[in-house]
Amino acid sequence: MMPGMHRACLLLLISLIGTAAGAESTPSQVMRIVSAPSGLWATGYGKGIWHYADGRWRQVANGEEVRYATDLTVGPGGKLYVAIWMGKGIAVLDPRSRRTRLIRWPEKMPGFNRGHRRATRIAYDGRNILVNTFAGIGCLGPGERWTWWGGLTEMDLLFADGTGCWTVMNNELIHITRAGAVDYHRGLNGFLKKDMRLTSLWADAKHALIGDKRGVLFSLRLQDGKVTTVAGPPPGITGALMEILPVGQTIYLAYGWPGFPGEGKIGGLAVYDRLTGHLIASDALKGRDWRSLLLARGQLWLGGSGGVRQIAPPHLIPTIARAGGTHVILLPDIMRVALRRYDPAFTPCPDDHFPPSLLRGYQFTNHQAPFAVIGDFNGDGRQDVALQGHAGKNFDRLVIFAGRTGARVLDESRSEKANDLLGPGDQGHLAYLEFVPRGTYRSHWEAKPLHLGTDAVTVAAYEKAATICYYRTGRFHQYITAD
Repeated sequence: MMPGMHRACLLLLISLIGTAAGAESTPSQVMRIVSAPSGLWATGYGKGIWHYADGRWRQVANGEEVRYATDLTVGPGGKLYVAIWMGKGIAVLDPRSRRTRLIRWPEKMPGFNRGHRRATRIAYDGRNILVNTFAGIGCLGPGERWTWWGGLTEMDLLFADGTGCWTVMNNELIHITRAGAVDYHRGLNGFLKKDMRLTSLWADAKHALIGDKRGVLFSLRLQDGKVTTVAGPPPGITGALMEILPVGQTIYLAYGWPGFPGEGKIGGLAVYDRLTGHLIASDALKGRDWRSLLLARGQLWLGGSGGVRQIAPPHLIPTIARAGGTHVILLPDIMRVALRRYDPAFTPCPDDHFPPSLLRGYQFTNHQAPFAVIGDFNGDGRQDVALQGHAGKNFDRLVIFAGRTGARVLDESRSEKANDLLGPGDQGHLAYLEFVPRGTYRSHWEAKPLHLGTDAVTVAAYEKAATICYYRTGRFHQYITAD
């Protein structure tokens, strides 16, 4: 055989081996995603441990000690601690060497032999590694010494913060300090029903957020034990509430199958707005089992049976999304606060505000909908939003400018100046908005071309006039493009 053919065959063999070994390019059956100093990590049930770097996921461990991992947390020194279903203990993965080792259960410890040693949750409270099992909660303290809290917990719930861990036992919410003392308990007997299974838990010093199998989110005020229904289940989503992630005025909610992933085509992602009480579910993420939420690297990471998804977090970046069969604008916290202070009654136009013929020909993008345009209108590098909608019986257009620490609302239609922002067309169903990127524009109705160094917005009347509205020298100006 010729040397060139030898080399070609060798390359082909290497490529085939590489394809077989790395058949999966992303984790699936994801149970948890975490952020560590070494990067992002995920565990997939039956799929081992994965690491995210250079824009790619790579499997780094899939031995027996981590293959059936049910949960993952970042512990002392940035090491990864892994809960395992039906394992002999918990596993530890060193991100530098990529080696794993087993920390065995305390077989001879009193109370440990009560129940099955199947680990379902694992968390780090800043001092201890806490493991939820069917036999109780194992506490792995400094020096890898075990403490065992038998009988905790009858429910698959465990949440840790810098003060200790939260769990549920015998219909009571319990806080265990890092020193191992139970310093809080609140009865839930008046709240829990026999057929109600709790599936998610988040807590801080003031209140706890609890999700159940029906997809309902509850709030427990720790001061007086008052329980209120917050939201849910969201329209169009079936499944249990599997993960709760509060961020500022926004609460992200992941829904899925309350068992091992992939057992049902249910689930989705919803966003709850604390300011308005609105619960919006993403149409694009429905019908998938989601169970892990992480905010890292300026992105919202979502994991479940469908693998891992990255989402621009709407609490930070304005987002146009499709929810409940219609398009909506999701505003970041600073914009929602500014708009609510300016006019609590203002509501963007829904899709059915516009004629069906207009909607069929309109190009929806991540920058535009007929009622909203997202762009940098003043050139400061931040995304601003132009909106049209109703404030009571009044039709209005306004712009929300994003600042470093807040936002401001500009509404020239309510000022004593000329109505520069409104543009042409009527106030009703035929007026819509379009995104205009920076560039040069020419028009038969204008004497000179328009040179835009920032984004702008076109205000148009359906099949009639259109005007580019651009921000310059502290106000909006008009450039007619159709009449």
